[in-house]
Formats: sequence, structure tokens, C-alpha cells
Amino acid sequence: MIFVYTGKDGSFNLYEDEGENYNYEKGEFSTIPMSYSEANKTLTIGERKGSYKNMPETRSIKIYFIDKEQAKPFDLNQKADAEIQYNGTTQNVTK
Repeated sequence: MIFVYTGKDGSFNLYEDEGENYNYEKGEFSTIPMSYSEANKTLTIGERKGSYKNMPETRSIKIYFIDKEQAKPFDLNQKADAEIQYNGTTQNVTK
């Protein structure tokens, strides 16, 4: 799940590794850049870099856009604004 708080541009890198050992010290991890553009109301989920043992090749990502005009409670059971199947390549999701 990704919660996008709109109103301004923003970005971050999602970091993942096995979570069970020190293989990240050997370069076994991945990062996925994500950025939101307020001007075009678009979330860009960028190309995945790196890999690690048993990394899922694809995953379902639910996206929730939050803004001050349409406040939403933090409810993990609410319907997502969008849902994508991410396979490591760049994808854009517009609000």
C-alpha cells in the first residue's frame, strides 16, 4: 500500500532486502524510486534497481490518494484509488 498525500511534490526510495541476515552488506537489496508530481497529479513508480534472494518479481500495489478536500480515515479495508501489478518497470498512476 502506498498513501500519497497530495498538495506538493514528493519523492522517496523504497528499500527492500531479505530482512533476515546481513546479505544487504553484499549488495543483495533492491530500491524502487517513487515520486509524486502535484502539477500533473501523477505518482511515478520507477524502475527497480538491484535484487535479493526470493525477491518477488511482481507484486500488487494499492494506491490511496489523500488530499485536504477529500479526507479519508486511515482504514486498510477501504477501497484503493488504484491498484497496479508492479513488475519492476516504471509505471505512472494519475489521481
